[in-house]
Amino acid sequence: MVNALSAVLNFKSVDEMLEHTINSTLEGLTNEERAEYRTVKKIYTSRRSK
Repeated sequence: MVNALSAVLNFKSVDEMLEHTINSTLEGLTNEERAEYRTVKKIYTSRRSK
């Protein structure tokens, strides 16, 4: 279902759609909130790659 949504919205993949959504969300955050997001993202990415 998510794949169909990303296709309808003209994204090449679900990952591209999510990245676009995240980038749009980051625009509304304060610098402190962005730093916190990046820290959490680094932790998540490192755990995911194990």
